[in-house]
Amino acid sequence: MKALCYGFLPQERALERLQEEKERHERKLKMYEEFERWLEAQLREGAISREAYLGTLLTLRRGIGTEKGYATWCEEALEITHLPHRQGPIRNLPDAIAGTPENHAKICSYRATAPSRATGITES
Repeated sequence: MKALCYGFLPQERALERLQEEKERHERKLKMYEEFERWLEAQLREGAISREAYLGTLLTLRRGIGTEKGYATWCEEALEITHLPHRQGPIRNLPDAIAGTPENHAKICSYRATAPSRATGITES
């Protein structure tokens, strides 16, 4: 389910989903950081060439940055979701960005019932 639809979920469900996502990204971050330490050891021991090390490290650092960014976003989203304005829709966005509540409801309704392209699993 896309973050766009979180405003249409009951607050508890939105918080639950955000917490699940945060934990998933934190697990991936931990795994990548452990792999980075292993990679450093492989270089020190001469088990990997400098060329292979560099390419792997650069790719790994991008993944670490991505997971940190997602975990931070989830934390911010959890804080925002707890704010009092969460009781109703945010009305101060321009229509070009926000659309109408009816349009968002249609989008979110479709997203919530459409199978995921990757897994075929339907969000409920």
